[in-house]
Amino acid sequence: MIIISIILSLCHFLFFFSLIGGRLQHSSIIFNKKIFVFGGEPDRLRQLNDLHVFDIETSIWHEINPLGMPPSPRVSASSVVVGNKIYFFGGYDGSSWRNDTFTYNIDDNIWEIVYTTNTSPKQRCRHSAILYRNNIVIFGGNDSEKSYNDVHLLKMSNFF
Repeated sequence: MIIISIILSLCHFLFFFSLIGGRLQHSSIIFNKKIFVFGGEPDRLRQLNDLHVFDIETSIWHEINPLGMPPSPRVSASSVVVGNKIYFFGGYDGSSWRNDTFTYNIDDNIWEIVYTTNTSPKQRCRHSAILYRNNIVIFGGNDSEKSYNDVHLLKMSNFF
């Protein structure tokens, strides 16, 4: 019975994902039984900065239209949940590699740009990010010239 339920949920997920359009190099994160999907590209010609959520319990997709200034359209940004916020770092917007950080506040439905008190990592996309001891750790990635083998700690205490 559990396997049938999982298969039905997966079928609903795939069906409704087709309604928001296929995409690649998007950022996704799971939080409180919801999957958030940001940006990516439907083809190699344009990048997106839309935000969608899939409710795992109801199997329903919907687009979110947050207040505030969203990140520029981009691919290959990283995402990490800290508290009630999803942090997005870096990516590629079709013309330049990014090293900016934005949050989406889930409770207040608002985008905010994040400023750090220290130097940000170099511009990059295709990197990974994790939350470790309440800090965001960025590893690797690349830009137009090189692939990185570096680690950066974005201390939450440095965000204001």
